[in-house]
Amino acid sequence: MSQHLRCLGFPEFNPEGSEEFSGFLNYLHDVFDQLDYKAGSLFSVGAYTVASVHIKGRHREEFMGLTATGGMLSLDTITLFKFKGKMISHIWMYKTKVTLITTKGNVFNFKKRLIL
Repeated sequence: MSQHLRCLGFPEFNPEGSEEFSGFLNYLHDVFDQLDYKAGSLFSVGAYTVASVHIKGRHREEFMGLTATGGMLSLDTITLFKFKGKMISHIWMYKTKVTLITTKGNVFNFKKRLIL
């Protein structure tokens, strides 16, 4: 993990070291009860890797300003990682989509406009 990790376009996730990065991952475990996490590498070129990331679970903590609902919450994004040696130095998130299915079955799609 780089000492100066930056995540552009998703300011809620801007760790600057392994402790904050671990804290963010622990936060996701708090937000998503019954967590289902999938990441797939789409391609790599030199120091860059692009991956699809999908996180889904029961929404039990505040996330991106949305108060816990008890519904099913999912986060889908395309993520670009830049590596310096074997460490991640930058992260960019694109096409971020958050979907909430309430306990009554209502579906809400949230789109986050990312400025890079």
